[in-house]
Amino acid sequence: MQDIIARRKETERQRRIDTILDAARKLFLARGYLGTSIRDIARESQLSTGAFYFYFTDKDEIYGMVCEEAGQAIVDRLRNVQGDGVDAVERLRRMAWSYVDFYRDHPEQFELFALRGMPFASLGLSEKVSARLAAVDHEIYQLVEGAVAEGMQHGLIRAGDSTQIATELAAGFLGLLFFHRRGHFRFDLREFLEDYMGIVIRGIAPD
Repeated sequence: MQDIIARRKETERQRRIDTILDAARKLFLARGYLGTSIRDIARESQLSTGAFYFYFTDKDEIYGMVCEEAGQAIVDRLRNVQGDGVDAVERLRRMAWSYVDFYRDHPEQFELFALRGMPFASLGLSEKVSARLAAVDHEIYQLVEGAVAEGMQHGLIRAGDSTQIATELAAGFLGLLFFHRRGHFRFDLREFLEDYMGIVIRGIAPD
């Protein structure tokens, strides 16, 4: 009987945490980090402010969780395309499309994770939370840079600074997705990015 009660309590606890996280995602996306208060999150969750503090320490903690959750989902997708027998250029192509698919499947999470790197979105964020999110960024860039370095080693990508090329690739795709998210172009996204990927592959090919 005690086990049943304990399981019910844990289920209810997780349900409330999920409710708070859902409310926080919605508000952070609409108002940003600075424009969202704990009172706002509690109200959106239909809970008291005291109930919020029962589950979370502060606003930093919950903001870090929703952003880290999105970033880790991206990392997982990038890791899932690391297949044996796939050359570095094809792996970069697959990684790019897995990133695009995440954007299309979860546009709100994509925007939360990407936007929190902007000063206006995360001003006031604690060093601890900032460091955790920076670690996720680093993991993403390591995966991209690893593929670039491997491509250089096998003569599939022109010699150069692997960190710089990886940054250029990531920044280009991120910029295009931001343009699309803001409605700055009306092209078919997949066709547009296929063309862009063709330009990128030709651009990093050996001379």
